Amino acid sequence: MTGWKFPPLDPIDYMSAIQALASEEARPVKDQHVVSRAILKRFGRVKGSSGHQIGRFDKKAVRELDPKGPNACGFVRNFVQYASGSAEALWHTIENRLSYSISAAESSALHNDAELETVMKHAIALHFVRSPVYRRVHERSFNDSVRTLRAELLEGRHGDLRTVFRRRYGLEPAGIEALEILIDEPFAFWQRIEEDGSLFRISLEQNFYRLRSALDNLSVQVLHTPGGKELVLSDSPAFTFINRQGGGYSVRMAVGDSHGIAMPITPNCLVAISPRPSDEMMDQEMVDNLNIVQIGIAERQIYFRPGSGLEHFVRSKLENSGDF
Repeated sequence: MTGWKFPPLDPIDYMSAIQALASEEARPVKDQHVVSRAILKRFGRVKGSSGHQIGRFDKKAVRELDPKGPNACGFVRNFVQYASGSAEALWHTIENRLSYSISAAESSALHNDAELETVMKHAIALHFVRSPVYRRVHERSFNDSVRTLRAELLEGRHGDLRTVFRRRYGLEPAGIEALEILIDEPFAFWQRIEEDGSLFRISLEQNFYRLRSALDNLSVQVLHTPGGKELVLSDSPAFTFINRQGGGYSVRMAVGDSHGIAMPITPNCLVAISPRPSDEMMDQEMVDNLNIVQIGIAERQIYFRPGSGLEHFVRSKLENSGDF
């Protein structure tokens, strides 16, 4: 069992944080990668002057797409809407060193270099947080919190709200709609910073730092594919997992409830957060199962090395399974 130890959540002065981000000089970035180009390139094949070309499969349309270069894969337009330039600068502090870490993992040398192992752990944290899944969780949590808090105020503080209304307006509140006027103003601030993306921007960075800190105390397991087998890569590649007794595993649960976080980094190598460092070979069945996981968690596209034949595997799983 992984011993997750998260740092405490520090209180945030959101207004000051937003003002600091608003004054940044970094140029906004429209097309933001949620899969690092250092990883995407490993799933490509050099084709003449076109450079690395990556095989692509459209999950919803269930069809193979024309290969594209790393710049055209694994990005979400305006993923971070507010102060995207400084967010990209933060991610680049990890991604600029990631290629060396990937090479070390592929050659079974990652655990010989503590700095490169740390880069890999931070890259796992980055890909887990910087994902469309995390953004949906953030949006859902915000809406649920607003709805719950409004209900609690209107029901649990009904008498206090009536008193405040009479004091402010000199009138008796005519029903619940009148009391809602009192709480609209403070909620309007939170709604505004949610809509302009600044709340997500602050939350994203805070949770990245918290997860990164938790991973610093753990190790990396490096898993290699056997000869003739390759991994696919989804556009949301990092996933949590639990190893079940008797074999098998479940995926996509809260980090604190999981045994680790894993993601492919090349067609022949996957890394996972683990209590102890290890470097092992997968069997063929495990590679197939991990590829099924990547297909299942993909948002829109699945990537593979051209010439691997994995487009047939992806198609057969999408056509024959109702789970995706």
